[in-house]
This record gives sequence, C-alpha cells and structure tokens, in this order.
Amino acid sequence: MQLDINYKFLTKKELFFFPMNILLKLYGSIPIRGKKKNAIRQVASMLNNAHSLHIIISPEGSFSNVTNWKKGFYYMAQKANVPIMVCYLDY
Repeated sequence: MQLDINYKFLTKKELFFFPMNILLKLYGSIPIRGKKKNAIRQVASMLNNAHSLHIIISPEGSFSNVTNWKKGFYYMAQKANVPIMVCYLDY
C-alpha cells in the first residue's frame, strides 16, 4: 500500500556523512542532534513550526529487535500537541 503523504524520517546526525548524507537527504531524512531532551525539543519545535509535516520514528530507538519501546516519540508528540498514528513496516 502506498500513501500519498510527504513524510520525513528522523535520523541520528552521526549517520550524515559522505556519501550516506546524500542518500539520507534524498529519501527525506532529517538529522537529529543531541541527547534525549534536546532531540525532543528539536522535533517538537519542527512540528510546531511546520504547516504540514509527517515524520516516521522508530519507537524502539533503533532498528534492532527490542522488547520495549522507548518513550521519546510520545514526548515529542505531546510537547508539539500532534496526533500519533501507529503503523508498522513489513520489510
């Protein structure tokens, strides 16, 4: 299923190095700087200032297999007063 939505991925700033940065930007990735609270503030600010912004976040905090989700995505949405749509990627 394909959604006709302009979306962005949140990615650690450390992954934006040549040549990865070109691919990440091409596929709509946004570099996130700092530790937990700074990242939450940065994303909440982006959401508050954007007319329309859909972001994709891995609630596990990584792509590795984990049993519990981290809470950062919830705090970002709460601080920016935006809804959360839960879905999954089957790859």
